[in-house]
Amino acid sequence: MLKMDNWRVSAEVERDRFLGFTGEHLARRLEIRASVPGYACKLDLEFEDGQKNILDLTAENGVLCTDIRREYVACHGRVRAQVRGLRGDEVIKSNVFELVIVGSVDAVDSFEPLAPGEFEQMERTLTGLKTDTEAAADRAAALTAKMPLPQDGTWHIWDEAADAYRDSGEPSRGERGETGEQGARGETGEQGPPGVQGEKGEPFRYEDFTPEQLEALRGPKGAPGENGAAGGAGPQGPPGEKGDPGEQGPQGEKGETGEGFRLRDQFDSVAELEAAVPEPEAGSAYGVGTAQPYDVYIYSPSKGWVNHGPLQGAKGDAGPQGEKGEPGEQGPRGIPGDTGPQGPPGEHGAAFTYADFTAEQLEALRGPQGVPGEKGDTGAGDVSGVLFAVEIPADGWQDGAQAVEDSRFDGSNWFAYVVSPDAGSYAAYTESGVRAVEVTSDHRLLFTAESAPGEDLTVSILRLEVPENGEDF
Repeated sequence: MLKMDNWRVSAEVERDRFLGFTGEHLARRLEIRASVPGYACKLDLEFEDGQKNILDLTAENGVLCTDIRREYVACHGRVRAQVRGLRGDEVIKSNVFELVIVGSVDAVDSFEPLAPGEFEQMERTLTGLKTDTEAAADRAAALTAKMPLPQDGTWHIWDEAADAYRDSGEPSRGERGETGEQGARGETGEQGPPGVQGEKGEPFRYEDFTPEQLEALRGPKGAPGENGAAGGAGPQGPPGEKGDPGEQGPQGEKGETGEGFRLRDQFDSVAELEAAVPEPEAGSAYGVGTAQPYDVYIYSPSKGWVNHGPLQGAKGDAGPQGEKGEPGEQGPRGIPGDTGPQGPPGEHGAAFTYADFTAEQLEALRGPQGVPGEKGDTGAGDVSGVLFAVEIPADGWQDGAQAVEDSRFDGSNWFAYVVSPDAGSYAAYTESGVRAVEVTSDHRLLFTAESAPGEDLTVSILRLEVPENGEDF
C-alpha cells in the first residue's frame, strides 16, 4: 500500500506501484494510507501517450482508495500520478510519483470477424431485443443517473418514492480476501521504454548505511599516533557551592604520642645559629638572644630561619606584700633636672601567627590529648607545647569583648600562648581587629574586637610550657 505523509507519497515496496493489467475492470483497488481530514481528494494521471485522466478518491478509515476500471488501465507503461486535495478555495498537491500498468495478452482482439450467416443470426436476435431495450431506455437512463453511491462505509441507494438517497446498510467494501498462491514466474518481457526522469533524491546520509556496509568499509587499525604536546593550564573555574556537611565518621584509633614543641638549643645570635646548624630539619626551633625572653627561630624549607618573637607567658598573679622597711635617713634635697624630650613610640612587632607554621611543623606539633599529670619541678631542657583550636561564635560579642572557655587554658605562669586565626577566618579576624588579651584563672581566654565579626571564627592556640619565672631553659 502506498502512503502519504505531509502530502508526500512513497511506496514501502516496489509492488505497491502496480496499478493493474491492461483491460482489467473492477478487479483491483488503488489505496493510499493518508490522514487528510476536511479535504476532498482526486488522483491526476498522465499516461505515456500524453493522455490524462482524473480519479475520485474516497476516504475510508484513514485510507484514500478507488476501484480500478478498464478505462484507467487502457494502455501499458509508466503513469505519472499526483494527489490533489480540495478544501473550499484551497488546492494542495502532493509530489509527482510513478505507477505502472503491465500489458496483457488481449487474445479477444485477435479473433476474425463473424461470418455473414452468423452475423445475420445475431442481427435478428438484436432486432428482437431492440423493442424491449428501447422501452427500458428511459427508465435505465433515470436509474443510471441515480446509481448507488458509497458513503460512510455503506451503499446509499435511490428511493424513487422518497425522491432521495437512503442508507441500505450494506457495506460498500467487502472483506479482504486471502492472499492467493504465488504464481509461476513469467518470462522476462522486452525492455520497456525509458522512464520519466524522477525527482532528485535526498542526499545520502550516514544513517542510510546498513551495519554490514559499515563493517565492509572499516579499514585495518592504524598505528598509534605520537603523543601531542601538553596543553596549557585552563582558566581557573568559578568556586563551587559549599556542600552539605558529611556524616560523622567513626572515631579513629589513638595515634602515637607526638614529640611536642621544644627548643633544641640557644645561641647568642642568628649567625651563631646558622654556623652551628648548617643543615636544619624543617620545623626545628632554637632560642636566639643573650637574655631571656629569647626569640624563637623556627626553620622553614621555603623561608629559611623565621623569627617568631620571644616566648611570653600569661600574666602572673600578684606576689605577696613585702614587709615594710625602716625609714631611711633624710637625704639632702636634690637639684631638679631638666625634663628630657619624649622619645618616639616604638614599632609594633608582628605577632606569631598560625599561618607561619609549615605543614611539616604542624604535623610535628600535633599529638594526642594526654591525661593531666601532677605538676613537676622546673627542669632545664626543651619547651613542650599543645596545639588545639577554639570557636568564637559571632553572637557572643558584648561591648567589643568575648571570653572563650576551654579546660586547656591555664592562668598560671607555667604556659605561654600563641594565638592565630585559621585560614578560613583570617580575613574576618584581621578586618574586625580581634586580639587575644589574657588567660584568666577560670580557664578562659579573653578576646577584644574593634568591631564585632559577622561570622563564627576558628582560632588555633599553641600552648607552650615555659620555665618558671625567669629560670634558664
